[in-house]
Amino acid sequence: MTTEELRKLFVEENGRYDLVSDYPTCETDNGVDRYLNRAQYLLDRLVTPHGRKERRFFELSVDQKSIELERVIHIQEVFVVNSDNETVRLQYEPDIYTLIKDVEGTDDAGTPLYWGLNIALTDEDTPSNFDGSEGVIASGTGDHEKKVILISPPSDADVTLQVIGRFKSVPLVTGESAYWLQDQNVAAMLAASRFYLMQSLAAGTGTREALEAVRYEAMQLIADQIELESEDRLEYL
Repeated sequence: MTTEELRKLFVEENGRYDLVSDYPTCETDNGVDRYLNRAQYLLDRLVTPHGRKERRFFELSVDQKSIELERVIHIQEVFVVNSDNETVRLQYEPDIYTLIKDVEGTDDAGTPLYWGLNIALTDEDTPSNFDGSEGVIASGTGDHEKKVILISPPSDADVTLQVIGRFKSVPLVTGESAYWLQDQNVAAMLAASRFYLMQSLAAGTGTREALEAVRYEAMQLIADQIELESEDRLEYL
């Protein structure tokens, strides 16, 4: 299903044709995407922990000490793929202070062994590839939509970094589809969108019922994911 098709369904079900500028084509958003995108983010947190994870790839240059990621919910594992196509799991260092000291004190590049997570700073004098060389720990003033993965020691060769984790969905785009717009997810998307629509009303009319509908649809998706995972395991028995 495309973004336009979901917009059309939503405005028809809720009688809010004012939320698009060109019904029935629904190619131009006039407020509907605010509810649809918030619905995506809600489902990202309700359903995704029970199943879907993403694997993202980044090219790491010689001596590069960090990469920046957007829309991060949780990073599970980080791997390095070297020039010999060998995959090495990096060890997580939870103490960001220790890792930054390691990064600062590392003169010699080598094989990356450790990784840690920091908030991307928003300071103008802090580049997007912030590597912690100033010894600064990002705080609440940072950009919480972005995270920085610090690598220690820096690599002595160009390598590929594999990052496995959960990420927020990108905002919907006219003419395109998305994970939550797949047929099996549409009911949950419509329920979550309606919840936020009800919440926006002055009296919050129907909010509780709408939230229960979201929970029901989310539980159906989680049950489907658990069943699929069970079937996958049985194949290897």
